[in-house]
Amino acid sequence: MNCQNNSSTRGGDQDQLEVYIEPRSSDRTSNEWLITQAVSYLNSIDQDAEIHYNNVIELLIKNEAAAAIIQQVRSDSKSDKMLQWSLIYLLGDVVSLESARWLATYAVERLPERGEGCESPRDSTVLLRTVAIQSLIKIARQYTGAIEYVLEIVKIHPDREILIEAVKGAVELGLKDKVRELLPQEDQWIIDIRKAKTEEVHADPERVDTKEIGFVPPKDKAQYSSPLISCSCIKGGTHHG
Repeated sequence: MNCQNNSSTRGGDQDQLEVYIEPRSSDRTSNEWLITQAVSYLNSIDQDAEIHYNNVIELLIKNEAAAAIIQQVRSDSKSDKMLQWSLIYLLGDVVSLESARWLATYAVERLPERGEGCESPRDSTVLLRTVAIQSLIKIARQYTGAIEYVLEIVKIHPDREILIEAVKGAVELGLKDKVRELLPQEDQWIIDIRKAKTEEVHADPERVDTKEIGFVPPKDKAQYSSPLISCSCIKGGTHHG
């Protein structure tokens, strides 16, 4: 959509705002255009965006657009991590076994090496792998044929960050017993990780230094009951203290 502001002083005319919809480029396929619209609505704060998003998703499903989305993830979006995240999220809504198969393969690809800074290519890649597993889980809720891909990720035993997400998703799908058979003993604890509502969480500060009410940090660091971790970037690498 483009806007033009035409001003005129003849006859006391006031400024006029002309609005028109930009036509779809002739060199873009209908799926490419729909994908762009879906990403736009996905990241929009407009109150009607969700309705428009769902309508576009229906069209993408009808057009069997999974392959087109995957192609965009692999090609022009590589330098734009937010766009990649959005496209991978779309695959979870454009439900198909083709999407499930690709997501499972993508999720277990090797992660970049850990960087020296507080943020590195590995960090952003972990976020992309995580949303890939979440999208796969969404598909598996509708297509039982996609469940095998979830279990295959657990069986492959990828990097710890990815394995945890896969196990959590498999447990949500009711596959706890099968996951237990696939995990080595030292990783069985992952099965017990679960999502909890805020009201279910109670934190015991274990404090004796003050009578203050609320979550105020202890004045004495010796009374901290959680690990003290800080990260600051310095020359020659990262300092953790």
